[in-house]
Amino acid sequence: MKKIYALIAMALLVCLLSQAQHPQALSQKAVFKSQLKSGSAKAPRLLSEADLVTVPEGVTIERDWIIKGTFKAMGSSADEEFAAQVAFDGDDVYIQGLAYFYEDAWMKGQLIISASGTKAVFPSGQYVGTDGFGDEFMCGTNDYVDFADIVFSYDEENQTFTLDNHLIENKNANDYIDYWGYWDPLEVYKGDLGEVHVVIPPAGLVAKSYAYNAQELHYNASTGISFTDYSADLNVGFDGDDVYIQGLCNYLPEAWVKGSKNGDKYEFEIGQYFGSYFGVYDMYLLGVTADNTKACNVVMSYDASSNEFVQETSLLINGKPDEPSYYNWYYVGSTITGSVTGVADVNASKTVATERYYNLAGQASANAHDGMNIVVRTYTDGTRSVEKVVR
Repeated sequence: MKKIYALIAMALLVCLLSQAQHPQALSQKAVFKSQLKSGSAKAPRLLSEADLVTVPEGVTIERDWIIKGTFKAMGSSADEEFAAQVAFDGDDVYIQGLAYFYEDAWMKGQLIISASGTKAVFPSGQYVGTDGFGDEFMCGTNDYVDFADIVFSYDEENQTFTLDNHLIENKNANDYIDYWGYWDPLEVYKGDLGEVHVVIPPAGLVAKSYAYNAQELHYNASTGISFTDYSADLNVGFDGDDVYIQGLCNYLPEAWVKGSKNGDKYEFEIGQYFGSYFGVYDMYLLGVTADNTKACNVVMSYDASSNEFVQETSLLINGKPDEPSYYNWYYVGSTITGSVTGVADVNASKTVATERYYNLAGQASANAHDGMNIVVRTYTDGTRSVEKVVR
């Protein structure tokens, strides 16, 4: 039975690992686009910024709208929900953000009222931008064979546009259908994305330098699970029963997280917001239970004598506040200490007091598991080290 539970835990871990994201110096959309276009032929620019839709001067731009939908391409999909802008000018309506790869581009449509309701009709073939692969256009289709106007149902009372047909990001303006991707489904509504939990340390907080020594977990569908050593310099400050840590997110090293003391442990609330990387990647703090089955708060034990924290849960730099969609996964047993530990020549002269072995399912044991292990050693002087071993 234990083997069955271990297999279930491993399957859940692989499922969570498959939610990895990979931010780069480009935006997520730009990376997605470069992947889509690898091997595609270059194309010249035929249009210019003068051909882009613009909102007439003097028209009020409403900035409290949200685009929510799924963008699909090459068998992959991205669930999106992000801020958008809408402007009304008589019967004309302008929406910014419908072009997935050119989020600053506007599209222009017209509100048409009939007995059956209000439609927002956008002419197909609107130019939204150019890159090295040529001009791009937002087009409509009912069947992915012929072009059609892009049609939204508009609920004025609830201020919501809902796409009725298909919106594609196409390589030409209504000549033939050859798209990079498409929205399905899609809606634009007036609302609030909600407040994010940004941690601001108290005035006068005294922070000291600590070292983060972690095992970063990676997953590849072809090669499976692997680990690399990861280290970072952190700033840590105590304020009563609270602790503040800066530098856990290597993409946004200025961001802080906050933990609160509970016995000899500190608990860091799930969903703390690091910030937005390149204005596209929202990053949050997320924990995963030791058995890798579900999201949770990040829990760390703390030994005041050695001034060291040890993760009892995995710590994720995550793309969502409450479910795994991670950029970095730092495994159980990773440490934050006031002095660098885990260096072989330093630990060689130390006496080991205890050893704990963690397998990929998060199970702890006094003896090594078969396969990959994360070994957490506690020395008689109170310090700890972390390493990976294969038995």
